[in-house]
Amino acid sequence: MKRLSSLVLILMLSSANIMAQSAPIKITLKDGYDWTQTYIVHSVYITSIEDNLVIKNILLNKGHCKVKWNKGLFPLKLKYSKQLEFPYSCNLIRIDVETNQGDWSVEY
Repeated sequence: MKRLSSLVLILMLSSANIMAQSAPIKITLKDGYDWTQTYIVHSVYITSIEDNLVIKNILLNKGHCKVKWNKGLFPLKLKYSKQLEFPYSCNLIRIDVETNQGDWSVEY
């Protein structure tokens, strides 16, 4: 039984590693300062690491976080290295990105 559980754990870790390597996007968070409004701006950056990537939707905190962008934006096509930036105003815990190459989630 111990051997089986170790094997299952190894397979799970291998699968997670493969999925992380094959994600077509890179998600980063950055903070900036808006000098005109004198406050800190939190932004999510989604960078395409594949050609012809289509972002179908983005949800922050399963849709419970207010995002400061035009919701009519999607679907949005991105080429390799192109980036999408949008500010948010919440305690960010989770980002879900739906693409034409699968759905991807990041939790913080």
